[in-house]
Amino acid sequence: MDPRASIPLVPLHLTALAILSPNNAPLYVHSFTGPADELRHYHLAHAAVDVIEERIVMSTTPTKPADSYLGLLFCMEDMAFYGFQTTTKLRMVLSIALVDAMIKDADIVAVFRAVHHLLLEAIHNPFLSLPPSFRARPAHQIPEKQAPPPPPPSTTPGIS
Repeated sequence: MDPRASIPLVPLHLTALAILSPNNAPLYVHSFTGPADELRHYHLAHAAVDVIEERIVMSTTPTKPADSYLGLLFCMEDMAFYGFQTTTKLRMVLSIALVDAMIKDADIVAVFRAVHHLLLEAIHNPFLSLPPSFRARPAHQIPEKQAPPPPPPSTTPGIS
């Protein structure tokens, strides 16, 4: 079954997607709101790691492994963060803008499953050469928002 067939009909306002390794190193962080918010989403994805770890510990017993869908992790400002863990312990964090529309867990799970399916297709393609942008940059390499440069000095005579 193709999970892309179950993508929700109600549009979700995605703000960011982060894919983390089993040891919580970022493999991919993408901001759908533009490169200016990339650092913000990077830090918020790391904030979600603690909640993910707690959910996994609380929901795992020796006889029952952790569920793959971790549900709503937390809400911050105008975004809701949802978590998902694959069987290989890759973790995904999806942030969605909070709007007046009702967000169903089934819609979020459909998005996670579609992303997971596409990731598996990409990983198993022997001819695919991933671009260097696939690996998330370390936080210290992401430029912070900077103030615009000052205007050039005036060239009008008599004004200093």
